Amino acid sequence: MAMLQTTKLPSERWMQLGTGLGLLLGLLLLGNTIWSYSAVTRRVAADRVRREAGEQVSTLERALQSATSASAELARAIEQSQGSILWLRIRDLNGTTLAEAGTKPFEPATSDQLRARLRNRQPSFEVRATAWGDVLMETMPLRWHRPSTQAATVRPFLVMDAAFRVKPEARDALPFRRSLIINSSAALALLIALSLVGLKMRAYFRGQQLEREAQIAGEVQKDLLAGFSPLPNSVEVAAHWRPASQVGGDFYDVFPMADGRIGFALGDVSGKGLPAALLMGVLHGAIRTSCWTNSTHSHEEATEKLNRLLCENAARHRFASLFWGCLDPRTGRLDYVNAGHLPPLLVRPGRQVKERLTTGGPVLGLLPQARYRHGSVWLEPSDILVLYSDGIVEATDGRENPFEEHRLISAVDSGAQDSAQAICDRVLQAVRDFHHGPDLEDDQTLLVLRFVGSKETVDELQPVAA
Repeated sequence: MAMLQTTKLPSERWMQLGTGLGLLLGLLLLGNTIWSYSAVTRRVAADRVRREAGEQVSTLERALQSATSASAELARAIEQSQGSILWLRIRDLNGTTLAEAGTKPFEPATSDQLRARLRNRQPSFEVRATAWGDVLMETMPLRWHRPSTQAATVRPFLVMDAAFRVKPEARDALPFRRSLIINSSAALALLIALSLVGLKMRAYFRGQQLEREAQIAGEVQKDLLAGFSPLPNSVEVAAHWRPASQVGGDFYDVFPMADGRIGFALGDVSGKGLPAALLMGVLHGAIRTSCWTNSTHSHEEATEKLNRLLCENAARHRFASLFWGCLDPRTGRLDYVNAGHLPPLLVRPGRQVKERLTTGGPVLGLLPQARYRHGSVWLEPSDILVLYSDGIVEATDGRENPFEEHRLISAVDSGAQDSAQAICDRVLQAVRDFHHGPDLEDDQTLLVLRFVGSKETVDELQPVAA
């Protein structure tokens, strides 16, 4: 587990860092879009107010030529502007105020500052945020011949300081709203997407870790099922196990016993994936530790104990089918219990009839009081016992037709004298040719036992019961 965390944590940290940077960039994009929209619309509004201000000052300039009181004329102009003009002042270049009206929002540029701006080709206006909102302050030249001037030819250079309220209007922002909507929508979509990624990131990496753990569990499960302990030469065994996902609920086991007999089992837990694999592990371990080979009664009692174990500890919708038995290679006697599993096929080369080993009881894990019966059969040399899970016979073709038992029998009969491994390979190839698809719909398990026998076996063999 520590190894898994070491391999996963760095990628998770990089993902978190990338998501954090993406969120920051999204916020910057959204903020910059709003700021740019506000700044541009304010600038456009200020340019519009400047154009309007030039027209108003020109009108005021003409009115001043015939006015008896400049201050009164300035006040009248402010009143007629309906709040767009805040303050007006006429002064000469020395800074002497000649007429003034309104409320000054902030101090305009001095004569020296104005000269410096003109020399540096800087704008003669300024926009500031005040208590009245954005205010445009501009100093403009004024042509005004005061009546008190003695010589008509002398026209001193005057300027007018004017303060105008900048009130953005819909027409100022209209050309820029499309960019605002598009850029803001893109920024918000990025923020929402990255936020969702951040919220799901922990679950994603947890899922990745669980997937890796399931992969390791599948490898462990495969190691547990792979290979057999040394068996007598009178018995050939071949097996195949392939889960539909990384782990499966099917299992098989073949092992020698202390008294010389061979124990074997094949089971199928309902469902697939990790829940089925966990229950499979419990069932597999219980088979190895149960005292079920002492007698017929002990075999039946062990099966009933397994059933109660699953009923008490597994979920109600979880159950398992199981076929388990023991074979005496010296006599060919096979003792078994079939707990709701697909009946294994006993194929006797040269005979048309195939025996199905059905003696036993219901599946394990559903009926706590279920009873099981023990069955026996005698194998003859060259007999073949085929155990399989429903993933073999229920594999479908492209038209949802199942493989079914008759195709399984046909694959076995086509080379009944072959070795167990050859028969196993031929059945699997037939299933693959029929199914075509790379993915399995259910776990597939196949176990083939071929009773070879020997001279001693033939001498001791009991006749098969009719």
